[in-house]
Amino acid sequence: MLKFKNRNCVTGKEVICKVSMESVQGGVEVQMEIEYDEGNEVTGDTILLTPMDAACFVSETCKTKGTACMPVGHSTTGTGCALAVSKILAECDWMCVGSPAEAYLYAGDVVKMVVPSFVVISMASAIVGMMGSLMYPSTGDMEEDFG
Repeated sequence: MLKFKNRNCVTGKEVICKVSMESVQGGVEVQMEIEYDEGNEVTGDTILLTPMDAACFVSETCKTKGTACMPVGHSTTGTGCALAVSKILAECDWMCVGSPAEAYLYAGDVVKMVVPSFVVISMASAIVGMMGSLMYPSTGDMEEDFG
């Protein structure tokens, strides 16, 4: 699990961001949570990346050095945009504590984190490590067709 803080530059409010990934039947399950007010309030979403989604995420992350990725995955809340990274805007009030912020990391419409590119690259590296199990599932027919 990756755990880091985001701080609002205007209000000084801090939130704890958590990203964890697990290889599951049918893909990669990505859990993203934002913890407000010392754990009293938690917002989160779980995204399933199919093998094609996972491959796309890795490819886009490599191309953009961890700063941009098209929306991929399937959110539990049914939102269309499940996992995406886009270049951060200069007027953004949030920053990643301890490192320059280079991207937004989205989970559906629920979670938006500010992250340095190495967090996204670490996520892509973890997915690469899971590719063997994604490409060759041990049970069920989970292959995806091209075209």
